[in-house]
Amino acid sequence: MNNQVALFTKFDNSKAAIRDIRNYLAGRAMGITRDEALLDEIIKILFSLRDINFNFFYEDSYQNAKIIRSKFAETKESFPDFFDKNDEIMLDPESLNYTIKIFEEISYLNQEKIDIVNDCYEIFIGNHIRGQEGQFFTPKVAVDFLIEAVRPQPNWKIIDTACGACGFLSATFMYFKKNYSDDIAIKSLKNNIYGIDKDQYLSRLGKIHLSLLGGVNANIFNGDSLSFQGIEKKLMPEKFDLIITNPPFGAKINAASVETLRDFSLGYKWKLNGERYINTKELSSKTPPQVLFMERNIDLLKDGGVLATVVPESLLSNKNYKYVIQHLFGEGTIESVVGMPESLFKTSGKSGTHTKTCLLIFKKSRKQNDYPIFFAEAKWCGHDSRANIIPHNDIPDVLNNYKQYCADGLSVQSSLGYSVNRSEIEDNILAPRYYDIDFKCLKNKVEKNNYMFLISELVEKGVLEIKTGDEVGKLAYGTGDVPYIRTSDISNWEVKVDVKHCINDTYYNQLSAKQDIQAGDIFMVKDGTYLIGSLAIITNADIKSVYQSHIYKIRVLPNDLNITSYILLAMLSSDFVQRQIKSKQLTQDIIDSLGKRIFDLVIPIPKQKSALNKVHNNVKELISLKENIKNNYGILINSVNSRLT
Repeated sequence: MNNQVALFTKFDNSKAAIRDIRNYLAGRAMGITRDEALLDEIIKILFSLRDINFNFFYEDSYQNAKIIRSKFAETKESFPDFFDKNDEIMLDPESLNYTIKIFEEISYLNQEKIDIVNDCYEIFIGNHIRGQEGQFFTPKVAVDFLIEAVRPQPNWKIIDTACGACGFLSATFMYFKKNYSDDIAIKSLKNNIYGIDKDQYLSRLGKIHLSLLGGVNANIFNGDSLSFQGIEKKLMPEKFDLIITNPPFGAKINAASVETLRDFSLGYKWKLNGERYINTKELSSKTPPQVLFMERNIDLLKDGGVLATVVPESLLSNKNYKYVIQHLFGEGTIESVVGMPESLFKTSGKSGTHTKTCLLIFKKSRKQNDYPIFFAEAKWCGHDSRANIIPHNDIPDVLNNYKQYCADGLSVQSSLGYSVNRSEIEDNILAPRYYDIDFKCLKNKVEKNNYMFLISELVEKGVLEIKTGDEVGKLAYGTGDVPYIRTSDISNWEVKVDVKHCINDTYYNQLSAKQDIQAGDIFMVKDGTYLIGSLAIITNADIKSVYQSHIYKIRVLPNDLNITSYILLAMLSSDFVQRQIKSKQLTQDIIDSLGKRIFDLVIPIPKQKSALNKVHNNVKELISLKENIKNNYGILINSVNSRLT
């Protein structure tokens, strides 16, 4: 089969080659339709190919099938934990031959130490991983960053407490092979690397994964890391030097039984008492898995041990989890928090999640009152929301900055690397984007020519009034002609002419007095993701409408500061304010929200009256033009309709 070398230009990476195998087998394999079953066949082949020279194969598919089946018979004897004595390779000779040829092509690719099992897992299973249970395939860009950042040592005791198919552990093994030697990596795999997962299929796949890479039986266990049910603890160390993991996350996931929850201090309800949160001793039945895993992982660390983990940003920013951050600060030091793009876990256009995540590095140590924390906010890496590869990748720059920070400190600070002292952390918020380093420079420039007002100050002074709308429910949609203004109906300073949903007069009459919409009111999107901060000013054409609860209604009241609705609209649209909005919109499990942090926004008002008047007049002229266009549009549509009837 070696005479095919000239054809080895079909694929430029192993994933593309494996995707080709998957598509071929899915369309051809009879009686094997599920990707899990196809992956099982691939694993059988990979084990059988471990010590085979591809020159040993022939062009005849039936001869090659005999070779592979013979090798698989030997494999079953060598790895009885993985394969039953009655197991056979189920692929037909043509499919088997096709697969072997592709694996031969992969072996000639100019790539350093490909983890073929990990790539197979991602292609065959990654898109179907159980999102409803909070399990998502961890993208390689996140895995590699955490490993390179913590720089594990081969003599460390290492565990992934939610290992899945061992993406983190296999990458750790490959890191040891790259930086030390094959022998040292195998010794570490045999004696120091452990994994647990409660999913039986994934834990088996993970054990196969590591065993295939290292040629030894890996220490991977099927069990529950929270309850330790099914795990023989005597087979593992008491404490670990490194826990590297991506535990399941999700507010609606039932993470543990009542009996298990009792063993976790974070499994109880906490309440704020002065400046600290205290345990109420009342058990919480809705504690999400990411909270319990945080406590479990910290508990399993040695003193000086490191936790490198993927967490949803909401855990680091949501007011409901501030007691968890207090727990972190009480148990050690936060070494680093890196914000990742929202599309990181979109493994395909249909699969994955938009949940925004962060990469957290924590060291278990004695409590320190103050110390610097490395922050970064990566905007680009991995894939976009449709799973297309993004050509730009911020992560290498973040990693280099973190290494420089650890070695000598940062010479230049940017969004891809900056430090914030523990004493500067506000309200237990650890989301990096909340501490926008670039905003500080912008603020110094803006302050020179403008008065600076907190929105909370303007509300207290009686300059502004801020309210939110109401939800009418889907049954109200399409019942009438009254516009029901939703976040997607706000764009370019106006409410769209053709709002998506309308309601009847009954709903309108129930809410009109409460909502009290007037011309000059400003609507601002407060909840969502990309639309937060979008603005519209209400004109006479928009007054008869209802707006939803995800929108702020901001009204400028008569004042002595010469602030008008037009001036406020312009200032809210400025880069200075929009940057603040982006940094203060934090993840609330599923969607982002500006929330009450709107009151922390700083609004610039020009000091020069001439500049103030110019802004007012220019915006007023533009809004008048928009209003005329909207009115003429309505007249034109009515005219067209009358002509048709």
